[in-house]
Amino acid sequence: MDTTLNETQQAVLDSVRTLLARHRGTDTRTLKLDPQYDLQLEHELADAGFLDIAAAGGSYLDAVLLTELVTREISVLPIGWRTVLWPSLGSDIWPLVPCRVGIEELTRFADSARGIVTIDEERNVVAVVDIADCEVRGAGAAWGYPVGRIRVRAKGRPLAISAADCLALWRIGLAAEIVGAAGAAFDHTIQYIKDRKQFGRPIAANQAIRHRAARVAVEVEKARCLTYEAAWRAPDPEMAAAAATVAATMAELVFQEAHQMHGAIGYTREFPLHRWTMRLRALCKEIGGAAAHGMAVTRAHTAGRG
Repeated sequence: MDTTLNETQQAVLDSVRTLLARHRGTDTRTLKLDPQYDLQLEHELADAGFLDIAAAGGSYLDAVLLTELVTREISVLPIGWRTVLWPSLGSDIWPLVPCRVGIEELTRFADSARGIVTIDEERNVVAVVDIADCEVRGAGAAWGYPVGRIRVRAKGRPLAISAADCLALWRIGLAAEIVGAAGAAFDHTIQYIKDRKQFGRPIAANQAIRHRAARVAVEVEKARCLTYEAAWRAPDPEMAAAAATVAATMAELVFQEAHQMHGAIGYTREFPLHRWTMRLRALCKEIGGAAAHGMAVTRAHTAGRG
């Protein structure tokens, strides 16, 4: 796969950057508040036609590029679900929140959903359930997103997509969001170690810091490349699970190293680092985390073998 952006992809991303910069300039309070669903930004992206790029002549790779870029912003929205997963569901309901049948876990944007996408791997059924047929309990926004717990009380309406494909697209969007948040956290870290001086020189001049930063850079880029490959081959369950495994594992490393290199200031609300690193804590646990993604790789790889 050639990862060089073509002219159309570059033009789209440049346009999105312009839109994001304009939106960023109109909101000076975001950093001081708990993260909330940025409906205004979502509407701006939708009105410009960017959110439906995968279903309007583009590709899943185009959607992943967009998802990664938007996730780098301080504002939060379910961008991976909207650009990668939702266009393939054939549903006109949005926002939709995906969840796995029989598994209760903290779910991002649960209290903003109009419907729930239930994924039953055992029966290979994907359905959409109206939010009125669900119990939703908000759990705050301590993990970088507004989160809640969902209890589904109805079977819902079946959708024309397999459970494997639905999970694959969910994992691809998830991996793209992890790469975006991790990339932003790492960029902040690099700038900080260049600016922060001890004993008259930047701490980035220390060889140990350079080695640690180099390791993080390699892991972020590895996850990015595998996510692009998974998007290019979507919806390939094995590739999607592999990308999510690598991304979730990388997220743990970025969280640890970013805060270690920042020291105490990285944990303060006045400093923006926590916005991205706390998202990583939530994202790296989604769909069961790296262990569950890894098991999915094995299942997909051995499917159909004697």
